[in-house]
Amino acid sequence: MGDFAQKVSYITSLETGGKLSTEEAFSQLEALWKQLEVSKNKLEIGSDISV
Repeated sequence: MGDFAQKVSYITSLETGGKLSTEEAFSQLEALWKQLEVSKNKLEIGSDISV
């Protein structure tokens, strides 16, 4: 999850510094969030698994 936080920090820094528009930063953060959700689902984090 550290990688996720680093990427969020990087994207927000670029937006704050004027290197990315607000819309582009939002788009990149949204894509990053979707990637995190896919990873969570693949790992079955938070699901009730019966043995």
